[in-house]
Amino acid sequence: MKSFIWFLNEERKVRVFDFDDTLVKKTKSKVVVRHKKTGETRELSSGEFASFKPEDDHELDFSGFAHVGDAEPLNPADKIARRTSRKKKEVVILTARPPEAETNIRKYLKKRGIKGKKLTVLAVGSSDPNAKRTALKSYIERKSKKPVSHVEFMDDHQANVEAVGSLKKEMPHIKFRLRVVKPHK
Repeated sequence: MKSFIWFLNEERKVRVFDFDDTLVKKTKSKVVVRHKKTGETRELSSGEFASFKPEDDHELDFSGFAHVGDAEPLNPADKIARRTSRKKKEVVILTARPPEAETNIRKYLKKRGIKGKKLTVLAVGSSDPNAKRTALKSYIERKSKKPVSHVEFMDDHQANVEAVGSLKKEMPHIKFRLRVVKPHK
């Protein structure tokens, strides 16, 4: 059995982190849910939204997620991402936030020491777990010059981990390590 340290040092490994409630907590970003018929609105944090089941008559506004706010780092993901970046290894942030959030996420990560040419932010703009799966699959397929041999994925939402885990069948040549991080209060 190979050690976790070996796994972190693997050359063709991509480390993939969800942003909200995995890498950071306490962002003030909210999803606004508006009922189309009544006009009633309510705001949900990323944690609340993870278990929210939208209905057909709900309209979702994610524009508040373009800003990072006063995010606080979460371990172990933050520690692993910083160490990985210092070693000039690939770090991918795979987030449901909208593409407009990429610049602010990069600024936040740079302050934390997570930066460089090997940092990729994939902001899919959707809470659908399959959006994360599709974005990660596309990213892996683009890495043809230096094919990916390992993917380590961390997310706080079980459905996202399962969706990314379904790539194991499509990409049997890649070893996946999937981790559900515990929610932080």
